[in-house]
Amino acid sequence: MIVGCSCSYFANLQVSIIEGEQLNALQWQDGGEAALVGAEVAKEFCIFPGEWFSLGGRMFRCAGIMGQSRDVSQLDMQEVILLPADVMAGWFGQIVHELSIDVPESMLPDLVAVMASDLLYQNRGVESNAVSMQLQAEAADNVLFVFVDVLKWVALVCMIVGGIGVMNILLVSVGERRREIGIMQSLGMNRCQICLLFLCEASLYAVVGGFCGVLFGIALIHVAGNNIGLSPIVNVLDCVVVFLATVAMGLVFGVLPAAKAGSMQPVAALRDD
Repeated sequence: MIVGCSCSYFANLQVSIIEGEQLNALQWQDGGEAALVGAEVAKEFCIFPGEWFSLGGRMFRCAGIMGQSRDVSQLDMQEVILLPADVMAGWFGQIVHELSIDVPESMLPDLVAVMASDLLYQNRGVESNAVSMQLQAEAADNVLFVFVDVLKWVALVCMIVGGIGVMNILLVSVGERRREIGIMQSLGMNRCQICLLFLCEASLYAVVGGFCGVLFGIALIHVAGNNIGLSPIVNVLDCVVVFLATVAMGLVFGVLPAAKAGSMQPVAALRDD
C-alpha cells in the first residue's frame, strides 16, 4: 500500500525508524524522490536504506525503514510505502479519499466525527461516513472479549478431558494393584488411609501435568507472539490460578478410583493373583 501524508501527520503517528533516517523538512516540502519503506515491504522486496527502487515505473530512494507505529493507527506502517503528500497528489491527482482528524482530549470523538460530516456536507456538499477510532477500538475489544470467553470454555473442556484421563489411569491402577491393596489392608491400613493414598497419587499426576502445561503454554505464547509481531505478557496470577485449578481437577476426578480402592474387601483382593 502506498500512503501519502504530511510531515505533521507523520509526527502524530510516532513511527519508529529502525534503519536509515526520517525525511527532512526539505524533502517533505519539495516532494522529492525520497520515501520511507515499511519493514515487511523492505524484507519482502529486499530494499535497504539508500537504495533506489521502482514504484509504478517511477524511481524512489529509500531514506529509512519504518517499524511499528506507537500511536493508534488504522495502518500497519510495516506494510506500507510512505511518500510526501505532494508527491502523491502530483502522481495520483488531487482527489481526497480520506481525512484524519486529531481530536483534543477535552472533546468526544463521536461529536467531532458528526461535526466534521456536517461541515463537509454544508461547505462542499459531500456526504461522508465518519468513523471514530473509539468505536473501532470498542468493536475490537468486544471481539477480543468473545474470543477470550471461547478460549476459557476450550480450556475448561481440556481440563475436564485431562481429569478424565487421570481417573482412567487410576482406575486401571486400582484394578492392577488389587493384591497390593489387599496386603495393605491385611497389615492394618484402613479404608481412609487407602483412599488418601490414591488421592495423593491423583494429586501428584495433576501437579506434574499442571506444571508441564503451564511451562508449555508460556513457551507457546512467546513463540506465537514473536511470529505475529506482538509482545506477549504473562500474568503470574493467571498461571497460579490455572495450576491450582488443575490440581483441584485432579483431586475431584481421583475421588472415584480412591473410593473404589477403599471399598475393596481384603479377602477378595488377596484371592486374585
